[in-house]
Amino acid sequence: MSPIGFSLFTAMLLAQPVADQASTSAVRVTDSQEYNRIIDGLDADTQLKLVNATLSEALQQLVAQHHLNFVVDNLALREAQKEFEVERNDLSLIVSNLRLRSALKMMLEPLELDYVIDDEVIIITTKEAALSHQGTHVYDVSALVKGGTVASLAEAVRTALPSSVQRSASISGYRNLMLVTGNRQVHENVSKMLRLINDGIRDEPVPTPIPTY
Repeated sequence: MSPIGFSLFTAMLLAQPVADQASTSAVRVTDSQEYNRIIDGLDADTQLKLVNATLSEALQQLVAQHHLNFVVDNLALREAQKEFEVERNDLSLIVSNLRLRSALKMMLEPLELDYVIDDEVIIITTKEAALSHQGTHVYDVSALVKGGTVASLAEAVRTALPSSVQRSASISGYRNLMLVTGNRQVHENVSKMLRLINDGIRDEPVPTPIPTY
């Protein structure tokens, strides 16, 4: 068994099903409706028809479809000498029934750009700025563990992260909460692993991470 597989197996042993099936893991620790709306929007299907389009034109299509707020980090682009990437009219991408987060990745990678979520908006920025962007999210894992097993579960999840992601991650447990600090890659990997653990217990969605920037 691979180290990642072993770590996930350990985490599933530490996790326990809740006795009361009526309880839910989707407890919101902090009221952040706009953040959760962005997360739901990124998981929604999208359609894009870009032919020699600029980044601004592409974002206009996404705003019209999903009613999400997009902002271009002009300062970061200028510092990286990529300020002209926004107006380059060579974006060509036609997709349908593809998750918005996947479409964003396909759209931004040729420009060597990425995105982060902050201040209730999706910020288009450089890859370097996205990697250095740190945020703390709080997960309510009361439906996955009981009592004092949160710290052990947090350590198992941290160990299971890819080594490149693990270096920039800080994960700890407090009561029934898991506190995760890191960039977007860290939080996406943690969410994925919690979903895998949760699927091993029962078929119920993993709680949405709540930002505490």
